[in-house]
Amino acid sequence: MNPPFPPPTLHLLDLQTIDLIVAVTFLIQALVIAINSRLARQYRGIRMFLASEVVLAASFLLLVLLPVLPPGPVGLLSSAFFLWGLALQYGAVVRFTDQQPSRTLLWGLAVVGSLVLLLLVTWPFPLPFVAIRELLAAPLLFGVAYSLKKADITTYRTGAIVTGLPFVGYGCLSVYRVIRGVLDPSLMRPGPSVQNDIDALLVFVLSFLWTAGFLLMINQRLQADLLRLATRDSLTGCLNRRAMAERLEGELLRYRRYGREFAVLLLDLDRFKGINDRWGHAAGDEVLSGIAQVLHGALRGGDSLARWGGEEFLACLPETELDEAAHLADRLRDLVADQTFSFADVSVTFSAGVASIGPDESIDALCRRADQALYRAKETRNRTVKAEADPPA
Repeated sequence: MNPPFPPPTLHLLDLQTIDLIVAVTFLIQALVIAINSRLARQYRGIRMFLASEVVLAASFLLLVLLPVLPPGPVGLLSSAFFLWGLALQYGAVVRFTDQQPSRTLLWGLAVVGSLVLLLLVTWPFPLPFVAIRELLAAPLLFGVAYSLKKADITTYRTGAIVTGLPFVGYGCLSVYRVIRGVLDPSLMRPGPSVQNDIDALLVFVLSFLWTAGFLLMINQRLQADLLRLATRDSLTGCLNRRAMAERLEGELLRYRRYGREFAVLLLDLDRFKGINDRWGHAAGDEVLSGIAQVLHGALRGGDSLARWGGEEFLACLPETELDEAAHLADRLRDLVADQTFSFADVSVTFSAGVASIGPDESIDALCRRADQALYRAKETRNRTVKAEADPPA
């Protein structure tokens, strides 16, 4: 008679293998961040995030040694590394979003947590050290998500969401583990168990997601900055000539399709060369950037401003008639004349030519008429001239 089949048993995952996979994943992520840091050195927090990945990898590498070393000291040291890694990640994300990290969260929890864990080696405590670690880790995890929520992250919002949600998820997991440790401390003991396997896998998935989100934030911010460099004047922050030409072509298409009239305002600062000659180019740069701020503040939300030349600016005014554009130019002249500068008590004025789009007219023809009107305004300076309806012969 054949022997009966043995009853099925639950085969646990190899916890050491999972910990090793998590550690290697952190090291690979650190390598990827190191590569990205060379492309985005101007951003704060990237090196700190790189350090956090290495520290977290060390935390899980220590867990791999549990079968061959005393589990208590190794587990406590691994937990201390884990807290320091999360503290560094909190500081990295906050600094990357151009905020100031809380010293209590950045250093206080890590230092206090390390001391508490150290005391547990000689002083028994009712809660397992893993529950203590999770209790201290939860504020760091939620702190990362909160810093992303309140940061000005319009250029990399998608990456911030991908980063913040896993931190919130792991923060909730930490709270659950603390509650679980209070109710049943035996479930928090280190070593192979179904619950520890599941926890390690969740750390693996969530940490992978928040690191991927951080890399996405870097790439989105880098792309936005590259786009700004390609389309913006570095001194004034205005559109450059190429970007404004594209904006004007877009307005021309809307005019031809929907009949929405638009105008351009071309202005040139009066006697600007004299400012450079008398007070230096630094003073000239201050004038250009200051005038650009005044113009930006006075234009409407849909208007666009470009630095058209050395001391020339061009404004695109959608759905604006010629008389309205001329009235706006006069108002801007008054605002610019009231602008003050640090280098001297000097009043800066500008001359302006305005033109509105005509039937079957190209952008080049429109800008040429505005330039001709500006030329006539420069004859007496500090005035606005409306372009003629048709270019002169």
